[in-house]
Amino acid sequence: MKKRHINILMILLSTIGSVGGFFLGRLIEMILPSKFPSVLRVGIFYGIVALCITLMCMLSETIYPRLTDSEWRKHYARSSWALLVPCALIGIGLLSGLLQLVYGIQFNAKMGGNTDYCLVVDESGSMTASDPDNKRSEAARAFVEKLNGTNGFAYISFSDMPTVQFEMTRLTPEAKQATL
Repeated sequence: MKKRHINILMILLSTIGSVGGFFLGRLIEMILPSKFPSVLRVGIFYGIVALCITLMCMLSETIYPRLTDSEWRKHYARSSWALLVPCALIGIGLLSGLLQLVYGIQFNAKMGGNTDYCLVVDESGSMTASDPDNKRSEAARAFVEKLNGTNGFAYISFSDMPTVQFEMTRLTPEAKQATL
């Protein structure tokens, strides 16, 4: 029976790499323009996370080789470091981008453009202090104006108890006019 090796340094450094990769990926994601396609955005994020984790695992195994032996350093360390970026950043990035694309296609196919919305608005007395200009009504109107005839819409207001102001219905032009 083969003896199992645990590399505590690798666990520690890979955890640091995953946290660092998450924050670095989020930072780069925030820097990207807002019109940047979500498929590429997700691919870049997960590619960076994978690169940071892999980098820290390789560093750990180079510092304290518990999972490999000294022969690994002689024969494979150089090629492993050379393949680190293409495999982690590009490979995982492409794979996660592709998965995001497939998810987006399936999600949009399920939705079929017919999305129902229920707008719930606070009308309690506290709103006179937190929204004295009644911006919530303007926001609700703007939201309804953007919906089309394939969308369902309901409007509920609440103070102490919820009140259905407008039942769920398809927003035909007539129904949209009645809500505004």
